[in-house]
Amino acid sequence: MGTGFNCTQCGKCCHDLRIPLSVDEALDWSARGNRVQILVEAWPLPDTGSSEDANSVHDMNRSFAGNSGTVRLRIFTTLVARHEGACPHLRADKRCGIYHDRPRICRIYPRECRPLAEMNPALKACPPEAWTSEEVPEILPMQSDTQQARAIAVAHRQASYANVPVLVRACARLEIVSAGFAGEGFAVYEPPAGQLADALCETGSSSRHDPVQHWSLLTNQRSTHDLLKSAGCSTRLVKQGADYIGTVADDCNFVTERTETL
Repeated sequence: MGTGFNCTQCGKCCHDLRIPLSVDEALDWSARGNRVQILVEAWPLPDTGSSEDANSVHDMNRSFAGNSGTVRLRIFTTLVARHEGACPHLRADKRCGIYHDRPRICRIYPRECRPLAEMNPALKACPPEAWTSEEVPEILPMQSDTQQARAIAVAHRQASYANVPVLVRACARLEIVSAGFAGEGFAVYEPPAGQLADALCETGSSSRHDPVQHWSLLTNQRSTHDLLKSAGCSTRLVKQGADYIGTVADDCNFVTERTETL
């Protein structure tokens, strides 16, 4: 059976989020006086992906090369709209105050943007009454045209690919040199709005910053830290906080070692 969806306009999906943005969306979000963060993760990957593996190609297209010690990496950099509590554009009637200018990810929620990813109701903020087990096409929030929603998801992926050179230069200009070990966490950067705009708007011809080649990998797991170090990576053991988001709890075994902040 298929999974049907009908938005209840509860507003739960508009709370406590980090919404992936394209460069243009990030500039617009920041210009509205809202917070934009940069999340960075890295993973040892080959320089070529299998053309038969959509997710591998996707990862290669949205990342760039770097090194950590003697290890080759792929660096994944994501601009996100950050808000704690309700989105600053969520109105009292639970409608979006910038509906026609909202980010692409908001337009397709709860659909997944990653190729081949299946929608899992258990991972969504929507209440149980929003879901049905009817074998019908998905009805997305404010978006009944499934084909159009798919086109928006494709447009978001294409923007993430096209934005890579901009993010490479932005990392250099903002002196972003650390990345979370992918699958375990993200390094978090939140530059002032003006600095972020300058970094994202700097053109290749006027750039005075060489791409960052050497990266430090961050983890809050001692076992991962030791494994990365033994493999030749430059690595640091850190705790969760404003500069690092871990997908797992801090390893209690690393409290005896001095940790560093970004």
